[in-house]
Amino acid sequence: MTGKVCPKCDKWKPLDGFHKNRTRPSGRQSYCKICLNKARKENYKKNRERDLKNCAEWYKNNKEHCVKVAAVYRKANKAEIKKASDEYYQNNKDKWRARHYANRDEILKRMRDRGARKRAEKLEAASCVS
Repeated sequence: MTGKVCPKCDKWKPLDGFHKNRTRPSGRQSYCKICLNKARKENYKKNRERDLKNCAEWYKNNKEHCVKVAAVYRKANKAEIKKASDEYYQNNKDKWRARHYANRDEILKRMRDRGARKRAEKLEAASCVS
């Protein structure tokens, strides 16, 4: 089989015009990628508020998992994250500086808290060694 007809647009398309689906006899979705993407966008527009609410609720119920996954990702992709961060800074210096200045007190507080946490961890590690 080299292709099939999409029942939505009634056009014949090659198989790579359809997403894979192992549960279907052809091994591909019924609708072509273009029609499926249009339907998904329309569905998102109709149900945006409900989806955002469900997403926020899921995150709230699974925050520990999300934090762990994010930490693993950050650890595995340090170089890429640093590169993207540096690139963003270079392309948005004025925006970054304005945001940094507007939130200066909060940023300094976080830096102090982080420093205190690091010092406490070092002291705790040193007391465990001796």
